[in-house]
This record gives sequence, structure tokens and C-alpha cells, in this order.
Amino acid sequence: MFRIIIAAAASLALAGCMASKTETPKPAAHNTKQVQQIRADDAFDELEKEVSGQGTGLESMEKPIPAVPSPAVETKTPEIPKPDMQNKAVYKNNLGPATKYPMQGGFPVWFATPNMDGYIGAVGIAKQQARGGIAAQRRIAKALAQSELARTIKVIVNTEVNIEKLNVDTQTLKYYRSKVSTLSRHQAEEVLSDFEIRDEWLDQKTKELYVWLVLKK
Repeated sequence: MFRIIIAAAASLALAGCMASKTETPKPAAHNTKQVQQIRADDAFDELEKEVSGQGTGLESMEKPIPAVPSPAVETKTPEIPKPDMQNKAVYKNNLGPATKYPMQGGFPVWFATPNMDGYIGAVGIAKQQARGGIAAQRRIAKALAQSELARTIKVIVNTEVNIEKLNVDTQTLKYYRSKVSTLSRHQAEEVLSDFEIRDEWLDQKTKELYVWLVLKK
């Protein structure tokens, strides 16, 4: 009987020891360092894919950097060149062409007697022009004087004309006739077509330009 009790006590003690050793396992603690390492590895892999063109687009997760406006460039206004006044014609008292000959009756002396000083000439008169200035006015006056002088040339070629009809001195008429005495009428007119402006004058009241055109000697 005593032996049975000892055996039962020994069995209970052995069972208690086994129960103390067999405990329910506790859940594993959350390893924060390991999780961070895993996330870092995943991010690195994603970066490699992005570089090779296979990523999901990490740039879409980032906010775009706002563009900084470039500073405004100050532009300089180009300088307007000043007009060159050195090449412009300057007349006496800035009033226009002034005659080099004496005045007679309010006009240059050659206005009444264009055949003078050994020249055969004619006078052309042009009004002030709306465009072209004094140059355009001079061209018109010269053309009118040429037309008048051409008629005088035809008279010179005709040897039958007298001195009174030309209103020119004998010496001058002889000089020009000697130039064309051996030429035909057409050739003579060509020889006597070499004109020059001997003088010009601008009437300050009417603004008309007077041009004295003569045959060159």
C-alpha cells in the first residue's frame, strides 16, 4: 500500500515537471529595424526599375518644383541717327539761290537780256513745287529754258537771219556761227545743245525760281 502511494506521488511530480517545460510560445516581437531595412531594399529596387524605364513612376509621387521666372532683360531703345546737315546746300541768308549779277527793275539783269556777256541764252521760270523742293523746281525751270534756247539755235543755224532778230551782239553771233558753218543743220543743233546754268535766282515774294541757261563756248 505504501509502495502504491509513493508511485502515485512520483507520477504526479513527473507530470508537473513536464507541464512546466511545455509552455505556450509567445508571439515574436515586432522587429522595427528589420522592417525599415526591407522597405529600404524595396525602394532601392524601385529606383533601379525607374532608371531602366520599368518603374511605376516615382516622379508621380513627388510634388513638381515650381518654375522660377527668369529676371526680365532690360532692352535699350535704339538711338535715332541725327540728320547730317553738312551735305545740304546753304544759300545766301538761307533764303534760296541768290543771283551773282546786278538787279534791274527787281530782277537780275539777265532776265531782260538773256543774250549777254558773250553768251546766247534763255530764261526759264518755275513755280514752287509741292514735292521735290528746290531741286524739282530747278529741273522744271531748266527744261523751259532749254526749250526756248532750242528755238534760238535754229535761228543761229539759219544764216539769213539778221542780228536784230536775235537781239545779240555781232561778235557773239559770229562766234557761234563759226562753230556750225561747216556742219549740217542736224549736226549744228547737236553741237549747240551743250547748255549750262549760268545763274539762278529765287523770288522771295512769289517763290518762283529763275534760271539763266546759256550755250557753252
